[in-house]
Amino acid sequence: MSRIHVFPNWRGNPYLNMLYIGARSEGWNVDGTTQLEDLIKELPSLGVNDIFHIHWTSPILQSAPNRREARNALTRFTKAIVAGIDRGMHVVWTVHNSIPHDVKYVDLEVGLAEFLTEVSSRIIQLSRGTKQAVSEFYDLPSAKLATLRHASYVGVYSEPPTQVIARAQLGVPRSSPTIGFVGQMR
Repeated sequence: MSRIHVFPNWRGNPYLNMLYIGARSEGWNVDGTTQLEDLIKELPSLGVNDIFHIHWTSPILQSAPNRREARNALTRFTKAIVAGIDRGMHVVWTVHNSIPHDVKYVDLEVGLAEFLTEVSSRIIQLSRGTKQAVSEFYDLPSAKLATLRHASYVGVYSEPPTQVIARAQLGVPRSSPTIGFVGQMR
């Protein structure tokens, strides 16, 4: 049975859960790791026709305490990926961000993106504008791009309360102007 190893495999992330439900139903073994050290240990078990699917790159470099450690992490990651490719593993990269949020090592992240661009069999973009959006940092080869629009979360989360109920729950009078902010800004 072929395998898809997801990195980082944040189990609470509804996007990842929805993305792989079809693959699981077709018999793929989908697993993953969230930390670079665990990934480095797991990659040698991937071989012919297995897929390493990388989403967000921040766990590779951005947790390093300094530039030297980040460069070391990049070297270890790239060597492990090349060895996997030599065994027949395929790399798929989904570009979620041009570079990670709160990036400390921009040049190393760009180098990582360029490496992934080179070694990936397929690069998934969430919109047709991704190639242009990342062009400030690196170039995505059109021949490797596949557009897989971000799924809707309809049905994943419970229905939101009505405006009247939400105001009552939050203790906000109907006469008070309000602005809703949902999510996180970085």
